[in-house]
Amino acid sequence: MAKKGRTKKTLEKKEEHKEIVTEVFNIDGKDKIIETEVKSEEKPVGENEKKKEENIMKWILAFVGIVLVVVIITYYIVSSIGTFGYGGMSFSQEKYFNINFYHAKIPMLNSKDEIVRYADLYFRNDPRELKNIPVQGNINLRSPIVFNYNESVLKCNDSIIATGEFAQFMPVYGLNTQTIEYNESKDCNTPDATVMIVKQSDQNKITEDEKNPRCYVLEVKDCEVMKVYERFMYVAIAQAKGEEF
Repeated sequence: MAKKGRTKKTLEKKEEHKEIVTEVFNIDGKDKIIETEVKSEEKPVGENEKKKEENIMKWILAFVGIVLVVVIITYYIVSSIGTFGYGGMSFSQEKYFNINFYHAKIPMLNSKDEIVRYADLYFRNDPRELKNIPVQGNINLRSPIVFNYNESVLKCNDSIIATGEFAQFMPVYGLNTQTIEYNESKDCNTPDATVMIVKQSDQNKITEDEKNPRCYVLEVKDCEVMKVYERFMYVAIAQAKGEEF
């Protein structure tokens, strides 16, 4: 009686598949082995299938591109909220210790009018909201700086803070902070010094003295010292840069 067995070996090369079929026959007590090689090829991908795959890839790439564009636009929109330009300065609103600040970045130029760096100043008031404070004359500051406060202004809570802000402003404007002097006896008749007379008034106003262009009178209403000081600094920078204020 003949017994028949079969085993399979598969060889794979590129897209062609080979199968070797081994058959064992038992004839009269003797095994006879017969091997048959069967070849098969993968069915080639049709043109329609290729186009379908290409279209899917195009849609995936287009979707990824749209997502990237949306992310970039959203980033710039969010980052631009609260930023604005004024008087040749770039401002951004920032908050520290629950206090709102207006962070000014001021371009510093060399003799060739090239930006070499940016100076940072921090203010308490939006410069656009201080435009109602009138400024008469041109602000052109030179060291030394003499402050003349009257007694009523010194009692205002903002006086010390406003003076500190002016101190951080001075080196940006090119002034020497070591030359600050506080002297109530000095007025617009003081020679060889920039005199700033700060006094209480019924209005906020900044005026350049008619006879002495290095003397400025800062009138303060209701102890709004900070607003008047910051208006003075905003205008000083804007005028130095030839910008509107």
